[in-house]
Amino acid sequence: MKYYPSDFTEQDKLELQHYELDNDPKLKNATSLSKLHKGLLETKKSETYLLIDRLNCLIVTLLVSTATFERAFSKMKLVKTRLCSTMSDEFLKSSTILSVEREIARILCTSNIIDDFTPKHKDVSKC
Repeated sequence: MKYYPSDFTEQDKLELQHYELDNDPKLKNATSLSKLHKGLLETKKSETYLLIDRLNCLIVTLLVSTATFERAFSKMKLVKTRLCSTMSDEFLKSSTILSVEREIARILCTSNIIDDFTPKHKDVSKC
């Protein structure tokens, strides 16, 4: 609020002031964002401090979403080398997904996948 005051409504400012004055030990003694979130839920103050709860959730998930994207782009650089620079977008996407999710890809049985995608031919003699 200090750096972006125009982004906050009067209601938001009032909520932040109430939060600063709140002396609940589960909120004041929170040493991490996860403990703050747990404290908000346990005291049911996440319903009172909607802005704090929403900001806390955004900050916690930002790190996860950033790491996922960084990992995907890192894998994409490995998949799309100069030798393979002419591959289609669809093939690049599929290759990158398999590379990023290699733990899942290792347990896949390729013969089962081929069987699932092989078109089932009708027996013409029964027609």
